[in-house]
Amino acid sequence: MDTIYSKDWLLGGLFIIMSFLFTRSFFSLFFMILLGLLILVAFLKENNRLFVWMIVAFFLGNLLIGYADHFIGAAPLSPFSFVLISQLLWTIPILLITYVIKKFNKPTGCSYISLIRNSPIQITSHFTISFYRLFYFILTLLLLSIILVLVIKAGEWTIVELGFILLFSGLNSFLEEFLWRGILCTQFIRMSSERMGILLSSATYGLYTTMFGYSIKISVFYFLLGVLFGFVTVKSKSLLPSFFIHSIITILLLLLGWVVIPL
Repeated sequence: MDTIYSKDWLLGGLFIIMSFLFTRSFFSLFFMILLGLLILVAFLKENNRLFVWMIVAFFLGNLLIGYADHFIGAAPLSPFSFVLISQLLWTIPILLITYVIKKFNKPTGCSYISLIRNSPIQITSHFTISFYRLFYFILTLLLLSIILVLVIKAGEWTIVELGFILLFSGLNSFLEEFLWRGILCTQFIRMSSERMGILLSSATYGLYTTMFGYSIKISVFYFLLGVLFGFVTVKSKSLLPSFFIHSIITILLLLLGWVVIPL
């Protein structure tokens, strides 16, 4: 390991450990580590101080989401309305982290809301493909998969249910991509490297699926998806490709019944 990045790797690893403890409800050890980070923050360089305060803002936002979920759960809402509002609550950690980044006068994930850059991607030493071609290939493959599922399972969903699926997928994908790729992955990259940033953000992204009762296999699957989303975001310098791919994959998972929402 390069010694210049040793502290950055340590902070990244602590974030993964804290995510595991938080999602598994090991709150005693979680808060001990969090308190230790707050004590340590005065001795860190600026980028690492920023990351520690981002960690604090991220988990504070998640705690507020938990309290808000309990409050909303008592309201007379339809199950699908509750799911949509719960998704919107992810704006809480996004706003808190964005506030912290602005306080340090650093750019946020908004820099990735731009046109797609057509970067060349080297697959092997003798084969290079443009990002546009790779993106359109993935997109076409996913769209064909959705069409195939709709044909095979024709009549299982009403137009209204399909509309709900589209609405949930778009909202979920936008918020998750802005948080995990636009903000967290970006900051990991600034701390260390592109590869490190993608892997660390993907690991925590995969862990957070276990909060919703998904198995370890699904968590690993989401880790791999996080790597894909991070890769296309970094190569295109835009959140749009990962948003489109994420949305279509979510639609496909809902149609297959791998992910279930109340309709």
